[in-house]
Amino acid sequence: MEHMRHPTALAIGIDEAGYGPRLGPLVVTAAAFERPACEPDLWGLFGGVVTARPRRPRAREAGFAPLLVADSKLVYRSGSGLAGLERGALAFALLAFGGRGQDSLTDLGLVRALSRGSFDPSGLPWYEGEPAALPLEADARELDECVERLVEAGERAGARLVSLRSSVLTAREFNARVGSGRNKADVLAETVSELLASAGRAGSSGGVSATVDRLGGRRYYAEVVRSAFQGRAIVEASSGPEESVYLVGEGEARVAFSCRAESRCMAVALASMVSKYARELLMRRLNSYFAARLSGLRPTAGYPADAARFLAETARLREREGIPDSILVRCR
Repeated sequence: MEHMRHPTALAIGIDEAGYGPRLGPLVVTAAAFERPACEPDLWGLFGGVVTARPRRPRAREAGFAPLLVADSKLVYRSGSGLAGLERGALAFALLAFGGRGQDSLTDLGLVRALSRGSFDPSGLPWYEGEPAALPLEADARELDECVERLVEAGERAGARLVSLRSSVLTAREFNARVGSGRNKADVLAETVSELLASAGRAGSSGGVSATVDRLGGRRYYAEVVRSAFQGRAIVEASSGPEESVYLVGEGEARVAFSCRAESRCMAVALASMVSKYARELLMRRLNSYFAARLSGLRPTAGYPADAARFLAETARLREREGIPDSILVRCR
């Protein structure tokens, strides 16, 4: 008797890193998993390999430690080391782009892979130069084990990562988009819509369930969803202070914009981590470029107050090298 395949659903999570800063890129990522339609909890499906909760130091045991997949703000803090964030984000990136064997993977190579080649560093000298081999801080051999365990867990549970994609907007591209008549919020909304449309094309027998971390103070998202699912009927199912939900077509998709979505949906948590990791890789290049030319310069995370300090300290250097603000500093 032919084996009957159970319906599957496509679970999409979208989140960003770098919306607030004035320096460095804005990175928005969509992670899409195929999973059994009746099993919405990806953390549970990848149980034993992935966890949503940080492990306390005293609870560490010998053997494999599950990958922490959670809000990137819980996984990584500037100055605390990149290993934890890198371990989770890079393991799933390796899973998405060919599995084990990261010998030839570099920081710029990963960003290009995530952006499907749309990332353009030409004319931005801080993103050019010799690529850095990955991982930077995580254990390379352990990453192979992490990928193996993710594959095995997914096969047991009937779940798999089908797409991992990022939009990486440099300051130059961000400024160009804002300069064409959009505001900052419009740029983010349009980017989310583009990623949602791309991820949603994979489809699934059990439909699409997409969760997006809420975009600032925005409460209504009908146009974002309509742009992603052009030609389909869009119905607003609910719109509240915590979540806004839209239904697409006749059960084709459900799209939710939720507060604290990283704590509710593993796909959003992974998107948060990958966005942060890609942004940190590029911020390290930016900081290294200027530090090599100005002794004693402290690195910046790019947020407004510290960006002002960084720009003041590098003003003469930037003038000397002919670096216009339009390619380095976001106008919003």
